[in-house]
Amino acid sequence: RMYMLLLSASSAGALASLRLITFDLDDTLWPTGPVVRAANAKLASALGADEDDLQARLKDARSAGGPKPSYSEARIIAVESFLLERDPSGSRRAEAEGFFEMWLAERHAAAGRLLFEGAAEAVAAVRRDHPAAVLAAVTNGRGDPLAMPALAACFDFSVSAEDGGIYPERKPAAAPFLAALRRAGVQRPTPASWCHVGDDLINDVRAAKRLG
Repeated sequence: RMYMLLLSASSAGALASLRLITFDLDDTLWPTGPVVRAANAKLASALGADEDDLQARLKDARSAGGPKPSYSEARIIAVESFLLERDPSGSRRAEAEGFFEMWLAERHAAAGRLLFEGAAEAVAAVRRDHPAAVLAAVTNGRGDPLAMPALAACFDFSVSAEDGGIYPERKPAAAPFLAALRRAGVQRPTPASWCHVGDDLINDVRAAKRLG
């Protein structure tokens, strides 16, 4: 994660004018696979369900006819379908939403446990060396650094492609980045005013470069 350290070290030079610094999250600050697997395992255990069965239900929800639901909504639908099979006596939506919140909390907890070595320290250094800049997350997933004690103090806000008003647009589409730029008050992004940090050449590097 040397690129974050370089971003911090260069603050006295060309990057001193930055107004917004955005970070991708999944596979940039933590490994996505192990984090999501930990959340899936906790959800399945709490439900007394099979993980593969829940994933199959999620895929079915995403592939059903009509507008494709977000991954968050599809997971709620998957849990609700499991609950209704056990007890079809009435709506189980509220209960399914509660289980989803538990899944999300474990996702954040697992991400905190599995942060890449030096990631939290590097983000803190960027925050310290760019006190006038807004720091935000722009992610296709449901990670939120504001829900993670190791990162919360460094970030001003988080934008997810799962958010209302953005979904179904996902990086490399412009919508998630534009939402962050608007919220930070950056109307015409340039390399002098905005920097994005991420691991993916298409979703992060090329997508951000197209916008400025």
